[in-house]
Amino acid sequence: MTTIADDFFCHSISTIVDHHKISQSIAGVTLMALGNGANDIFSIISSMVNTNNPKAGLAIGTMLGGGAFVTMIVFGTVILVKPFKIAKFATLRDLGIYIIGIAWIAFFMLFDTKMYFWQPLGLKK
Repeated sequence: MTTIADDFFCHSISTIVDHHKISQSIAGVTLMALGNGANDIFSIISSMVNTNNPKAGLAIGTMLGGGAFVTMIVFGTVILVKPFKIAKFATLRDLGIYIIGIAWIAFFMLFDTKMYFWQPLGLKK
């Protein structure tokens, strides 16, 4: 998998960044995150569409678990391996938005049995 990512994905990201004149930090935050999470999203969509009795709770739990893993384990490991200074305001803002989003989803999963059109709109920035 590392070879495929190195040979194809990184080269594609570099080409997109050079063509659209995107900064390296923006590309790392957006395009690399998209490439990292795309397989999870598409596997969940396919499992929901291709089964007679889809389990939405399992799909949402998988996504939240992946997000929690990246937020806590990967971020913590990077800090331990190579300490660096962070922008405190931006980090706290992002973590706060993440916690609010998880609380919003958890509230509707625990206290409501139906999904209405307006509920996902509450997650929109």
